[in-house]
Amino acid sequence: MPKNTSISKEIKTLWTLLCQNPIIDQQTNQISLLNVLEDIQFDVKGFKKEDVEEGKVSYFKQKTIIPYQFALVTQLERSDDFEKSISAKLKITIIDPLGAILSVHEPEIVLEKGKKRMRIITRFEGMEVTRSGTYTYETSIRIADSNEYQRQGEAKIDVKINL
Repeated sequence: MPKNTSISKEIKTLWTLLCQNPIIDQQTNQISLLNVLEDIQFDVKGFKKEDVEEGKVSYFKQKTIIPYQFALVTQLERSDDFEKSISAKLKITIIDPLGAILSVHEPEIVLEKGKKRMRIITRFEGMEVTRSGTYTYETSIRIADSNEYQRQGEAKIDVKINL
């Protein structure tokens, strides 16, 4: 993908991570990231046996959503003069261990006038999985007047499916 220099000049990702519970203090605007996720295990006992394949790597025959609440938290920083609001889209692409795209989420964001940084919290009610392995939550940004997304960062999580 060609690099879109207008995006990289205006907005960049400082960090992205997965956690179970981000909390923002309303008085100080400080964030607490509780239970940062690097790896997780799921038991498949509640799933039908015909939906699960056994072998060296446990996997589902098709994409499965396991009920689990978590959030992807991203901090953005802008490098312009802050004298105008910037409208953009944050694209979150969920990629399984074999490189298949499981889903894409595109929340609208606005970096407000006068603000240098912004945190975006995207909450998920379930984790999409296909097999045991490393999943990637890739983030890209597109400014409202641009047609191209620029890849900004990623968060990874190791998922183990127990039989």
